[in-house]
Amino acid sequence: MAVLQSTVSRVKPGRYEDVLSLSLEAVKIHERLGVPVPRITTATVAGEASGLCVFSTEHDDVDAYGRFAEATAADPELQTLVTRAQAADAPSVVEQTSLAFEVPLDRTPKPGRGSLIEIHVSRSTPGQLEETIAISRRLCDFVEGHGAKNARLFQIAYGGMGSGLYMASWEFDDVGGWVRLSKTWQTEPEGLAIAASSTGPTPHSTLVFSGLYTEIPL
Repeated sequence: MAVLQSTVSRVKPGRYEDVLSLSLEAVKIHERLGVPVPRITTATVAGEASGLCVFSTEHDDVDAYGRFAEATAADPELQTLVTRAQAADAPSVVEQTSLAFEVPLDRTPKPGRGSLIEIHVSRSTPGQLEETIAISRRLCDFVEGHGAKNARLFQIAYGGMGSGLYMASWEFDDVGGWVRLSKTWQTEPEGLAIAASSTGPTPHSTLVFSGLYTEIPL
């Protein structure tokens, strides 16, 4: 299953274009190394995380991630770029890095990527993991049935205080797709049932974070 590596940074005032330039350099190096090309997103509506930039790479499995880590660690050009990104005059400040592992849901996600990504991070209630996964499967089926794509569930494994949390994500081609799906949560019986499963007297999980992220084309 997929492995997702993410680096979250806060852009310094007036340095947004510099962040994009640095990110483009990283993309070119990744292309040269033949490893997954990074994806850059910004938190559009995400509470305290709004405005943060996320630099992420996705890998087919743990072995693929291991090869990626070895290739990037041994590349002088990339290591020089990393040093520049962490310097005092860097255009952004790294706030956190994490690894997340895709959770098998016995389903095939609708393929494709969108320009708008919706994520929800939850803490599974002790003893309710099977129910959390079952509801997540229904959730992914529901959102894809109403226009979303690439709906999946990840567990954050190396993410500081966020380790062990579960992250559901799906994508839209545009804001209109998100609007259409949002309306169904209060009108469709399945949407109402899924929402109620985490807010009743015995919830399978507790929501701790939600956000909408927009992909930055490079």
